[in-house]
Amino acid sequence: MTPDLSRRTFLSVAAGVVAGGVSACAGLPTIRPTLESDDRVSLSVDEFALNAGEKRAVYLSVPDRKYPLLLLEDEGGFTAVSTRCTHQGCGVKAAGDFLVCSCHGSTFDREGNVIRGPAPTALESFETTLEQGRIHVRMT
Repeated sequence: MTPDLSRRTFLSVAAGVVAGGVSACAGLPTIRPTLESDDRVSLSVDEFALNAGEKRAVYLSVPDRKYPLLLLEDEGGFTAVSTRCTHQGCGVKAAGDFLVCSCHGSTFDREGNVIRGPAPTALESFETTLEQGRIHVRMT
């Protein structure tokens, strides 16, 4: 005998399962990089690789910054962008190959360029360099 399950209850439960699965897939690890100077942080390539996995991306929690940076790797090297949307300052999250604003849906590519507004400009980007097995991100 199967219990009676209303359409509304079924849809509610199914939506919760799907949303839980999507958010679990979308999560990225957060790393606290080494503060080298007032304008530069770094982490080892090995630490990045260990945490980034197949997504080739991690959040960097940097002192004195309200929003973390998103550090991404692609064939050309590393890119670091702010997770603060240029529309109204909401947080931006990694979603597959895109970055999406949680408030108004602005969408950015992995380099922080606007794909779909309302964000008027690209995300703030930061110079990254690779030296002796360490990824350096200049904060100014």
